[in-house]
Amino acid sequence: MWTRAAGSGLAQTHDVVEGCARTTGGASGCRSRIGPQTIMANRAVAIPTFDQLMNPTLAALDALGGSAAIPEIVERLFADLRCPREVIEQPHGGRGLTEVEYRLAWAQTYLKKYGLLDNSPMD
Repeated sequence: MWTRAAGSGLAQTHDVVEGCARTTGGASGCRSRIGPQTIMANRAVAIPTFDQLMNPTLAALDALGGSAAIPEIVERLFADLRCPREVIEQPHGGRGLTEVEYRLAWAQTYLKKYGLLDNSPMD
């Protein structure tokens, strides 16, 4: 269960997430090493990078009452971002995750590291 950390307002969140790219030099620190586009059926389909999923993840948590399980966050993100079906279903390796779910996991890892999310055990 992921929960917004106490005292992490939206203004603070924006500063932290936006500051990540500035202070780390962009591509070397916070950018995904997997390219932002994947070629499918001879056309490029933009897949959000993990850093592009940070603010939408926090917004989804806020919309879900501040606390939600990963499947609830994923469902809300897909609805909020209006991702095309081919983006949502793009697999990530052989681990049973989609590429977006994989990148979301990294976004959540960094948000936890910044003190903006807490990962609490299920009740």
